[in-house]
Parts: sequence; C-alpha cells; structure tokens
Amino acid sequence: MKHLILLFIVASLIALEAWSQAERGIRRTENPDVFSAGAKFALVIGNANYTATARLKNPVNDARAVSEALEALGFEVALLEDTDLVEMKRGIDQFGRSLRKGGVGLFYYSGHGVQVKGRNYLIPVNAKVESEAEVEYESVDVGRVLGKLETADNSMNIVILDACRNNPFASSYRSIAQGLSTLNAPSGTFISYATAPGAVASDGKGKNGLFTGELVKQMKIPGLKLEEVFKRVRIRVQEQSRGKQVPWDASSLTGDFYFAGRRPHQPEPKPPNTTTRTTPQPVAPDHPFLTAGCDETALACIDWDRQVVMAVGSGAPSRSAKTRARKAATAKRIAKLDAARNALEAVKGINLTSTSTIRDSMLGDDTIRVKLQGKLFGLRTLATQYYDDESVEIRVEASLRELIPPTLLKPIPSQPTETDNPAVNDVAGADIIDLTQTYTGLVVNAKGIDLVPAMAPRILDESGTVVYGNLNLDPVFVKRFGMVGYLRSLEQALENDRVQGNPLVVNALNSSGLKRADLVISDPEAAGIRKLSQSQAFLKEARVVIVLD
Repeated sequence: MKHLILLFIVASLIALEAWSQAERGIRRTENPDVFSAGAKFALVIGNANYTATARLKNPVNDARAVSEALEALGFEVALLEDTDLVEMKRGIDQFGRSLRKGGVGLFYYSGHGVQVKGRNYLIPVNAKVESEAEVEYESVDVGRVLGKLETADNSMNIVILDACRNNPFASSYRSIAQGLSTLNAPSGTFISYATAPGAVASDGKGKNGLFTGELVKQMKIPGLKLEEVFKRVRIRVQEQSRGKQVPWDASSLTGDFYFAGRRPHQPEPKPPNTTTRTTPQPVAPDHPFLTAGCDETALACIDWDRQVVMAVGSGAPSRSAKTRARKAATAKRIAKLDAARNALEAVKGINLTSTSTIRDSMLGDDTIRVKLQGKLFGLRTLATQYYDDESVEIRVEASLRELIPPTLLKPIPSQPTETDNPAVNDVAGADIIDLTQTYTGLVVNAKGIDLVPAMAPRILDESGTVVYGNLNLDPVFVKRFGMVGYLRSLEQALENDRVQGNPLVVNALNSSGLKRADLVISDPEAAGIRKLSQSQAFLKEARVVIVLD
C-alpha cells in the first residue's frame, strides 16, 4: 500500500509540474530526443522569454503554429520552446541523427538572432552576452544546423529563420549587427529568411509574427511548390509591411517539393479577392533567358555574353489600392522590388576573381552591399506582363560593369611572381605563335574545361605566372567592355567586335584558382603572348574573349 501511495504522489507531482508549465506558456514534446521512423522530419524552436535581454511576443506562438501545420502535413515534429543553450544544441544534434536518407528535413527557428562578422547566431533564452567574443559561446551558430543537414545525406532540406528581430545586445558591440547575413545553401537545401539580410522583421501585432503568419497560411494550400509558397509569402509580407519587410531566400534545390501535395488535375487556388490568372504565352525562341543559356523558369540569370544580369519578379496589388490604375502601379512596384531581390541573389554569387565572390565583398564591407542594392533598383525593364488577377510580372536587366565597382577588381598576386613581361621562354614562343603578325585580340578556347566565369579572370602559364590580369589595362576600355568577353562558340568569338579582324587563338589546358575562374595556357604560347604584348596593344585594351561550354 505504501508503494501505491508513493507512486500516486509522484504521478501527481509530475502532472502538477506539467500543468504549471502549461500555465507559464512552456510547451515541449514528451521527448524531443526521439523521432520515430518516417520520411519527413522537422525541428521547430521558438524562443521568446529571454532572461538577460529583450523578451519577444510571438516566437512561441509562431513555433506552435508551424509545428501544428507541419504535423497536419505529415511531418514528424519535435517542438522546443524557450530553450537554453544545452537544449538547443542537443535538439539540433538529435535532429541530425534522426534524418533518414532519401527523406526531407526541416528546421524552423523563431526568436532572437544576430550576425557577428558575417556569421549567424541563434540566441538561447539564457544567453548572457557581455562582449562580442561571448556570442560564439553563448549561442548556436547556424552553421551547426547546416552541417547536420549536409551530412545527413537526405534528399532535401529546408531551413526557415524568423530570427531577424532587433539587435538584443548593446549597440556598442561594433561587430554584432542586426538581422542575419546571407548563407550559401548546401546542396539540396532551401533557406528562407523572414526579411532581407541585415534588416529587421516585425514581431507582429497579433498572435503570430507577420512572416510566420503568412507562411502557415500558404504552406497549407495544395498544389504549390516550395518556391511558390515562399514567393506568395514574400508578396503578402511586402504588401502588409508596405515594403518595409521583404522575405529572402536562397536555394540549391534540384527537385520539387509540395507541402500540401500535388493537385495535377485541379486549377491553382485563387488568391484572395482575385480572378483566375491567365496562362502566360509560350516563351519565344529569342527569349533573353534562353539565349543566355538559362532555364526559362529561372528567377535570375547572368548573360556572360553581354555581361548583364537579368531577373524576373512578380507582385500583387496593395490591398489599400482602390482604383485599377493604382492597383497596377502598386503591383508593378512590388514586382520590380522582387526582381531586384532575385537579381541581387544572382549577382552575389558572381566570381569577382578566382578567389572571391561579390558575396565575400559584401560581407567584408557593408557599404558595398548598400551601393549594390541601390543600383539594382535602377534595373531596366525588358517586359511587363499583366494578368487577370491584377498581378504583374516584370523582366529586368542591368549591366554588370555598371553594378560592380571597379575598386573591387583588385589584382591577385601570382606565384612565383607577378610581372608584366617576364623574360621566361620568350624565344620558345616564336615556335608556336607567328610574332610577325599584327593581332586584333586574343581568343582562348576553354571548351571541355571546368571553368566558371568571373569579372576579373586571369590567364596564367603552367608555372602560375600571370600572362593576362587586371594590371596596366586601359581603364576606359575595361569600364566600357569589362576585362573579358564570354561566348559559347568559337565561330561567334572570331566574329565578335571585341577581337574581330585577326585574333590570336590559343587553347586552355585547364582552369585554376579556388573558384576555377583562371585559365592556364602552355608555356610556349604564354611566352609568345608576352612577346607580342611588348609591341601590340590588344591585351592592354582588354581585347580578350573566352569560349565556354
């Protein structure tokens, strides 16, 4: 009897504690360390009741709403609320172990988040940060999450970060910035941010934050691909925030995912207060995306032949717009903002040199990001498509040379030394190249070589010494035409105005550099080109064309 009484008392205490936690707004899974076998796993974290910094209103509500929606959509969900550092790390580690090969993993976080020197950190409720150096030890690096997803070897991963509230720490910490920085999505991963990099998201006036409130609505609609869900979220959030908050995403997905399943034989659900959207006309053969070698469904594309970025954006009219003209104007404005965002994502991935990207420069210098974003709002409109549901689609483009400051294209030292005209193998070059001719340019055939275009590539000899780089070039010509031109056929290259006449043609041996943006040519050809450059101006005038696959 004593044992029975004791068991009753213990059970009563456990029940009382559970009730007490519920009253305090604390809700956890029975065992967050356990996931049963299944195809779709989710870890959902909401941190609101911070002890040493500003409390937030909605993250726990957001986490619960997302958790309930995902469970209804077939996900197996572990929900963690108001977690400390140990709980967050343990939950993330177990989440990584629970992912199954061939399945889908989803990580959602709502709460405080900061960036420090380009790295993103999620803040536990017990974090007490008294210096910049303590952020790393008092919070969770988003890289920890991405690492678990990358090593899981599952088919698809989704990361959703509603962690862009105000900076919770002292403004005197100069390296701690508000909002989050952009992340490179690991292969097979989609990353969504509640707002643009470096910006602050709204905690919401109602039960949920602005971003998550819209996300929960859209992910329940059958027949919408993952990208379309977040596109709709972006449009709605832009509308409701009057352009102050613009959700952001990055993707390396190669397949399709539907939260609520496919609906192949039913029409797409109508957006609120709209009519049926008409089907766009088939893409014309001369569609700029296609001629640049891009997929017609791409949101942005770099045309290296013309050295421009092209992008498409879509927008819905503001709910406050009453007249047809006003609706069209607001939808067009939002569409252009969306196109600028898509263009920026494409531009950030461009190689500046063989060792750096635009994204690297933006992370290192915030003024570059601001200037680049400002220039993208001046994109030239290629076409505007109006639909029956009053939405608008815009295709835009901008010159890369106008967007990217020339100051970013800094020379890269070479090994063993970098010099304009080294006297290495000069005589041997005459056996390969006719030094008596006058050449109008240089064409490098890089067909069959793993080469990635860049704004400032180099041509190297077999020892790594520079034959052609951004040293001693005519700045007027470079500003107007860029350092090199990229084309996709040798015939086009030979007829290109940049080198037309009598161009010298050489074959690349391989690519070089961290970004595979530099080209290597044979030593004898390199020697001949150096000899020619002493008396001929085609290198100084950047009359160089590279032929790509």
